[in-house]
Amino acid sequence: MSQGIDRNEQYQPRSHLNKDELALWQALKKISATTASVMRGEIGPGVSGADFSVLSRIEELGEQGLVLSQSELLKSLGWDKSRLSHQLTRMQERGLIERRRNGREAEVVLREAGSALLASARPKQVAIVQNYLSQLTEAEAEAVKTLAAKL
Repeated sequence: MSQGIDRNEQYQPRSHLNKDELALWQALKKISATTASVMRGEIGPGVSGADFSVLSRIEELGEQGLVLSQSELLKSLGWDKSRLSHQLTRMQERGLIERRRNGREAEVVLREAGSALLASARPKQVAIVQNYLSQLTEAEAEAVKTLAAKL
C-alpha cells in the first residue's frame, strides 16, 4: 500500500473496496488462513488442533489450571457456540474433559486424561509453532504483534 488508506474515505458507503483496501484485506485473510492451517489436523496421536486449543486454554486460563467457565472458554477461542458444544461433547466422550454446572454457569473441567494428552502433545505443538514463526525476522515479528494489538 503505497498511499495508505484514507481514513475519511473508509466510512463513506461504497459498493467495492479500493485496490489498496482489497490488497490489505486479502493479506490479513491469508495470514489468518495460513495460521489456522498450521495447527489443523493432528498434533499428536489422538489430539487434533481443536483438542489442543481447548485443553491448553483450560490449563492456561482456568482456575488452578483445571476448571474454566464455558463462556470464558468460548470467548478465548473466538468460536461459535455450536462448534464449541460439539467439540466439548466429543472430548467428554473420550474422557478428556468433564462439563458440569456451577449454579447458572457451565464449567469445563480438565480431566487427568486430558492433562496427560496435552502434556504429550505440547512438544510437537511447540515445534510446529516455532518452525512457522522462524520465517519472520525480529522486526517482522514485532510488526505483527503491533498490528494484532491495534486491530
